[in-house]
Amino acid sequence: MAITSTCDVMPGERALEAVLAWTSPPGGHRTIREAVLTKRIIRRVKPSFHLLACLFCIAAVPAPAQTCDSTLWKHVYHGSKFATAKDRLNVIKPCITVTGKIESASPEADGDYHIRIRVDSQFKNLLNGKNNTGQKGFLVIEPMCSNPVTQPDTLAEKVCDGFKQRLFKASMRSKRVSITGVYVQDMEHGWREIHPVTSLAVVP
Repeated sequence: MAITSTCDVMPGERALEAVLAWTSPPGGHRTIREAVLTKRIIRRVKPSFHLLACLFCIAAVPAPAQTCDSTLWKHVYHGSKFATAKDRLNVIKPCITVTGKIESASPEADGDYHIRIRVDSQFKNLLNGKNNTGQKGFLVIEPMCSNPVTQPDTLAEKVCDGFKQRLFKASMRSKRVSITGVYVQDMEHGWREIHPVTSLAVVP
């Protein structure tokens, strides 16, 4: 609806008339012959001009913004070394979408999945030295509270009580996926992650 209403503001004929008026002689007067020619031009080019005007309208409509679920932070534990979850996971970008191939996935004691992603080439800049040395050159993503929790600090903070994230499926292994979530640096280990993860889906 937004595109239609925007295009209807100035349909092709009115837009073209505006252009022709702008190019009128000083005083805006045309001869009878010029006026007739102007009308003929409008009738002939109006459909294509209208289409062009609508294409400009469509191009001007912004792409949908990425959205991340900020409520997921309450399910991230902070542990004994950090005051808050965001101290442990330092936010670099509050919402990002990345694509790449799942290389491995393993459950952890805090209930999360530790998933390694071979990112597509345009996302290589998201990796740091610790990703290369500690994660074999992969980006880490961590869907939360997906497995039984046995880690004492996570149990004590009760971040997974009544909550389970069901984003990862075993069938996703070795598949190319799209991940949307918060891009952070794990301040305990030093590598970069997407954590919390809002969405995870297989893509072509």
